Amino acid sequence: MSLNKSKQMKYLLIHKNSGKQKIKSLFLRNAYRKKGYPYTFSSCRQGSYTIEAAVVLPMFLVFGMLILFCMKVVYTQWKVSTVLDQVVDSAALYGERVDDAWLYGAFYALAVKEDIPTEDVLGGLAGITLFQSTVDDIRISLSADYIITYPIKLLGKQGFYVSQRRTARIWNGYDPNQSKTDEAIAYVTKYGTVYHLSLSCPHIDLSIRSISKDQLAKARNSSGGSYKKCPMCGKKSETVYVTSWGDCYHSSLSCSGLKRTIYRISLEEAKESYGACQKCAVGY
Repeated sequence: MSLNKSKQMKYLLIHKNSGKQKIKSLFLRNAYRKKGYPYTFSSCRQGSYTIEAAVVLPMFLVFGMLILFCMKVVYTQWKVSTVLDQVVDSAALYGERVDDAWLYGAFYALAVKEDIPTEDVLGGLAGITLFQSTVDDIRISLSADYIITYPIKLLGKQGFYVSQRRTARIWNGYDPNQSKTDEAIAYVTKYGTVYHLSLSCPHIDLSIRSISKDQLAKARNSSGGSYKKCPMCGKKSETVYVTSWGDCYHSSLSCSGLKRTIYRISLEEAKESYGACQKCAVGY
């Protein structure tokens, strides 16, 4: 039933502070009812809702893509940093035996194993370059440089440059504050049961090499023995690491079985607590 004129005026007086929109809505509603059409306030808002959705939805999608992209970039940088840390920590123990070729091989082998996400890296894994890395007698500095590509081309740029560096001092076992003496010296390891007279003994100067899992069954150490699984890291991966005189294969270069913490003590003290190494200390 249509509102009469007096009721319309009363409605306008009561809602005069509601603004012109409500006045317009009132007359539209009366006009719709006179013609027998249903009327709701939302019916005149359908067009504006469609425009708002057309503007807001793309903005929401772009914002969501930006958040996901930033998360992927942070994850990629974290994985690269993890590989840099492990390679440099291992290289610092090997000291003078480390060169550029060793660093490159160790980095890329571990990068494949750690499965660094390279979908957003320009050139993939090969796009991560180590040309800024340096090795000298004091320290090792490993630098990974690469370009992260944008999901879409922005302002004519394809991506942004990232450089990550890890530096460590080479450990050589020499203490300059230690007093010089003519006393005979021996070398022992943290968990070893024998003493050594030479730092080049193969039991403490490990010669590490990598082999594929397909070669593992036929591989032999210098004593002619086969390699068994390392109790600490021995998961059989695509690439494993073995030593010339060891009897275990390792799935990680950072395994403690491939590291040697060496202590320098007097030969007299070593004879009291350790047996003689059969490679370098027989007869002493």
